[in-house]
Amino acid sequence: MNKEHPIIFSGESVRQILIGNKTQTRRVVKMPKINPYFEVVGLNSHGDEYLMEVRQPHGFLSRLVDPKMRIKPPYFVGQRLWVKETFFDYQWCLDIRYAYRADGRPDIWRYGDKWKSPIYMPRKASRIMLEVVNVGVDRLNDISEEDCYKEGIIKKDCEYPMDQPCRYCRPCPANTIVQFMLHWNKINGKKPGCAWKDNPFVCKIEFKVVNE
Repeated sequence: MNKEHPIIFSGESVRQILIGNKTQTRRVVKMPKINPYFEVVGLNSHGDEYLMEVRQPHGFLSRLVDPKMRIKPPYFVGQRLWVKETFFDYQWCLDIRYAYRADGRPDIWRYGDKWKSPIYMPRKASRIMLEVVNVGVDRLNDISEEDCYKEGIIKKDCEYPMDQPCRYCRPCPANTIVQFMLHWNKINGKKPGCAWKDNPFVCKIEFKVVNE
C-alpha cells in the first residue's frame, strides 16, 4: 500500500524544503484515553506500533498491551505525501494558475489578494511530493541539535562580539533547539497539550523530495 496522503506545511517550512534544508518534521501523536491516575512515562516499540508504559498511583510501572491502547504512527516508510500550503488560484486566459505565498507576493494585484488556507488546497495545486524514509516516536523536548538542522532551523550568530562574556540572552539566538522551540510554539503553542512546555509525544517523520 502506497496511498498518497496530504500534509500541511507553513510557508517557512515550504521554503526550507524547496532549498533542501528541511528533511524532517514532527507531528503530535494522538494519545488514547487512559485511566487519569496513570502517568505515561514512555513508549515501547512493538513492530509498527508502540505500547504505552505507565506509572500507576503506587509507583508500579506497567505496559498497556490492550490493542485499543496501542499507538500506530499515521505515516509509514515508503508513503508519499503531497504538500498543502497557503495558495491562491487565478485565471490566466483560459487556464487556472496557482501562486504560493511561500514564494513571496506575486504580481496578481489585479485579481485581488485572496490567499487561501492550505486546508482548501486541491491535489492538482500541490507542487511538492515527499516520500517518507523513516518514522519514529519521541518526546518533543528530546530533539537533538542535529535534528533541529534537519527540521530546517538555521543557526544564527550571537549578536555580541565573541570576546565578550555571554549575556545569557533569553531566548538565545545562537541555540538551535531554542530556535526550534520558538518555531514550534508559533505553530502549535496555542493548541491544548501541544506546546513545547507540554512536551507531547510526537511522530518524527524523515522524508525526501520526489521529482514527479
